[in-house]
Amino acid sequence: MARFLISLFFSLVLFVALAPLGAQETRYPMQKRELPDFMYFYWEANLNVGYQFKCTTAGMQVTELGCVTYDGNPRIVTLFDCGTREIVAQATTGTCPRWSWRWVTLDQPVMLKKDRLYCVTQYTGNDEYYVEINLFDTPEWRPTADVEFIRSVTTSLPGDPNTYPSGTLGSSYIDGVADFGYRIVPDLEVTADIGQKQVVYPAEQGPGGNGFVAGAFSIASVGAPQNGTLESISVRASGTGHDALDFSQVSIYRDVNADARLDAGDEFACPGFQNFGADNGTAQLALVEGQRVFAANERRYYLIVVRLSGSAEKGDTFQFEVAALLTTPDTGCSGAPSETMEGLETTDQPFEVIDYTPASQAEAPADESEFLMQDFSLRLAFGPQRKVQDLTFYAYGSGQDAADYVSVQLYRDADRSGRYDPLTDLLIGSAPGFSSDNGFIRFTFPETEPMFGPGDSWRFFLVVRLSFSAPDGATYQTRLVDGMELTADIGFMGIPAPAAGPAAGVLCINHNLVTRLNGPLTPETIANNSMGVDRRGHMLCDVTLSSYGAQWILTALKFRASGSGNDATAFSSLMLIEDDNANGVYDGIPQDMFATLTSPLAFPEDNGVYSAELKQPVFLPGQSRRFFLVAMFIGTAETGDTFNVALEDVAGAFPEDSLFRPGQTSAGPVIDLPTITVGLGSGSPGDSSRETGADFSYVLAKFRFTVAGAPATLSGLHFTSRGSADMATDLRGGNGIEAWLDNGNGVFEGGDTQLCSANGGTPMSHLPFDAPVEIPGGTTRDIWIVLNVVAWAGGSVPDTFQLALEYPADVDAGGGYVFFPMEQAVVSNTLSVVMFAVEQLTPQLGSGNGGEAIVVRGSGFSLPAKLSIGGKACPGHAVVTADGRQITGLFVPPGQGRNLEVTLKTGGLEEKKLPMAFSYNEGDIITAFDHTSTCSVGAGALPVVAVVMLALLAAVRLLRVRRAARVWIDA
Repeated sequence: MARFLISLFFSLVLFVALAPLGAQETRYPMQKRELPDFMYFYWEANLNVGYQFKCTTAGMQVTELGCVTYDGNPRIVTLFDCGTREIVAQATTGTCPRWSWRWVTLDQPVMLKKDRLYCVTQYTGNDEYYVEINLFDTPEWRPTADVEFIRSVTTSLPGDPNTYPSGTLGSSYIDGVADFGYRIVPDLEVTADIGQKQVVYPAEQGPGGNGFVAGAFSIASVGAPQNGTLESISVRASGTGHDALDFSQVSIYRDVNADARLDAGDEFACPGFQNFGADNGTAQLALVEGQRVFAANERRYYLIVVRLSGSAEKGDTFQFEVAALLTTPDTGCSGAPSETMEGLETTDQPFEVIDYTPASQAEAPADESEFLMQDFSLRLAFGPQRKVQDLTFYAYGSGQDAADYVSVQLYRDADRSGRYDPLTDLLIGSAPGFSSDNGFIRFTFPETEPMFGPGDSWRFFLVVRLSFSAPDGATYQTRLVDGMELTADIGFMGIPAPAAGPAAGVLCINHNLVTRLNGPLTPETIANNSMGVDRRGHMLCDVTLSSYGAQWILTALKFRASGSGNDATAFSSLMLIEDDNANGVYDGIPQDMFATLTSPLAFPEDNGVYSAELKQPVFLPGQSRRFFLVAMFIGTAETGDTFNVALEDVAGAFPEDSLFRPGQTSAGPVIDLPTITVGLGSGSPGDSSRETGADFSYVLAKFRFTVAGAPATLSGLHFTSRGSADMATDLRGGNGIEAWLDNGNGVFEGGDTQLCSANGGTPMSHLPFDAPVEIPGGTTRDIWIVLNVVAWAGGSVPDTFQLALEYPADVDAGGGYVFFPMEQAVVSNTLSVVMFAVEQLTPQLGSGNGGEAIVVRGSGFSLPAKLSIGGKACPGHAVVTADGRQITGLFVPPGQGRNLEVTLKTGGLEEKKLPMAFSYNEGDIITAFDHTSTCSVGAGALPVVAVVMLALLAAVRLLRVRRAARVWIDA
């Protein structure tokens, strides 16, 4: 031991004396030139030992490899790529004094990739010695600004110089002091957009015949301006397809607007079209003049564009990477070969099914009312025009699917509103039920259905009505299972839909008494003494009562009057009549009969309750009965008086746990005035999201005004803001809100007439028209409302814009009677302006099997939300918090790879790439972690006292036994 301490003392002194005085001009070694507090040497034969690091700077060119050894004998120093485990560079040092650095200049410097993991090692060989530095005793040790130290590494078992170091001897030590020298060169950096795999048809030539964008990448100049030129870009192909046969041409375009799409303004980057000379070969594409010289810190975007020859088979894949950049003179290139771009996959299924069906079960009464069971779209991804021949749905659930439906109907979203509207959407087909319990329905499309063109998409709705026989508590579900395209049966992508299983469907509620208002749904203009046609009176309320699951005893029906007319004095008679002949039409007496033995002739007071005692009070289970409340007018009502009625309540003996559902208010008669019915017109925009940051104009709604009777005149509108936005400050001054009269074609365009522009107001915005709008009786007029939103809207918190006409007085009608259906406000859909940002993604590292729950935090989130990792959609059902700042409910998909791109699409916003990446565990590759301990090698001699103290401390240190597996060697 004494000989060892003396030898160690003189070795340390010798190491300090022989340490280089400074780095070469282009050498940036990781260690500083300072003597570490403690160095150890160990007897371990045939190991690769060193450390793992991350390259954090583009343009890093390794020029030298070096190490420190105990014995001064030659060592093999190796630089490994941790992702591929391949050797990047290797050199053998010469002999030199013990405990000193020795450096070897590489014949061919190598470029490292930014954000890539590497490790540098020395091989002990048969000399069986390597050096270790204790990081805890050397707090001065730091990596350079371009390198992030990860951890110490070693081979698990003795190997050879080419063995990747897959183990570790201790996180607090540098094992095998090896290092590299490098320089930062002004180079070109390649960054590939991995993107998502695009499914294409083998014989198609892309949009407009211009080809498919098979990859997108950028090239940036790093550091100083380039003195040379970029001569060519080499693209390497991979995948299962045959790259030499399946393409008719390959080219590179300059993506001028950096949108990763081939647009009219994009430029040819190479002078002509080329091809791959072999399968998985490389095409070297020369650049045209004007595309070769880069300015300082300039980034340019490029597209790889290919045309298919038609020889590819279904399922063939084509991926691409930028293999190399050729510059004159050779100024260096980092990032090449680039990450692999997902590219293309061929298919014979041009139709794509995209499912929007709600994921949660709903309750539906068995009252023959409509329920939206499935919501999906069909998109023709490519190819010539095609037509869908039929779609097939299967039934699931505990209900009897052949008997419990009144109808199962398929609609097409004819007005492209994105939501089901029975008044405007087109019925494709209808059936009274499925072929059997848990059977199927096949809807055949009519010949009049439009053809699909490439990229065309139509939305469809499967709508069901449950019959009175549907039992309480039964469940009903459906699933789209098959489709047939008319011109060639080549199938659909995305079927069956929903992919996870049948639609959540409905739970039948069948123990209630439900009221359905049949009419009047629009007001009738009459004289104040009218008794109706053939003295049968005028309809005040037409309702149907349906009982479910049990018998109901109703002794009386109670109707509530409303409107501006005096219901106690306006009528000469008031009658409740039952639809005895069950034809659904009020025919008068004697076809229909009085429902009461005696009844009052009017309401007991204005806006009072009329109680009609039924002469037949029994409602059998599953029975529906229709009643008409009609009146004759006595002549006392005044011009403009309105009379509206709703079935408000019932009296009698009710089943246990039953529920009565009151009816809505009718649109009864109006006295001697034109009536203006207000609603949203077909094609009125749906809910939408926009991102903050720039001024924009937005069509919020189309309001429809329908006039009955005499002509009407509109002179202005008063809107109430129901959104969170401040309409006075978040809209442009002077013309924040505009009103435009539609020219009759139902499309907002240049041919429409501007009625006014005004400032937005909070909470009320008044839009007086520059010129009145005349509406003849029996016609409609549509008015578009346009918002001019300023850039700062939605900048701090999401702003929502929603406008409502809440009361008839909100419509300046010039003496006409304004009617709101069901006495409900007419409300536009919502525009949300948000700051779409992602602040945190958890986790960012996971198992290759996937399954970890994902949490995304940020702002501007809304449903639907789709998250993808490396182009793979994350399974699950997204849940967004009310404040739009967190997404949960999604899970990591199975996969592999490191630093994979993560993309997020929420609401109506464009898909965005997250600022953070995701990595899968790859076997025993050492995972990067935060490590602040450091180590350095001195650049000059230390004072003698310091050396002596160091030797004494080393002697004390050596008394500690740290590992039984290591052997102390006497020098």
